[in-house]
Amino acid sequence: MLLGIDSRELSSHPAGKGQYLTRLLQSWFLEQDLPIILYFKQGQDLPLLLLEQASSKVRLVSVSGRGPLWHRRVAKRLKQDGVTVFLAALSYQSAIWNP
Repeated sequence: MLLGIDSRELSSHPAGKGQYLTRLLQSWFLEQDLPIILYFKQGQDLPLLLLEQASSKVRLVSVSGRGPLWHRRVAKRLKQDGVTVFLAALSYQSAIWNP
């Protein structure tokens, strides 16, 4: 299984959904040996502390685009990357564009 995650809420000072996602990832990084791809917006910075905890099985993918265009581009990348499960707790649009 390859897990893809919409990681846009992790930037700078995450609140709400970003904090939830941070804690979830920290738990997975410590407990699981699961290959994960974190998808985020091009030009966005992810927290270094979180990335330092990530295993070598975590990959970062920067995707350009705004709004629905970002989701469509991620949908194409998911297929290319062979992602079998995509966690998108941040937007319903991901469900629209990803089978």
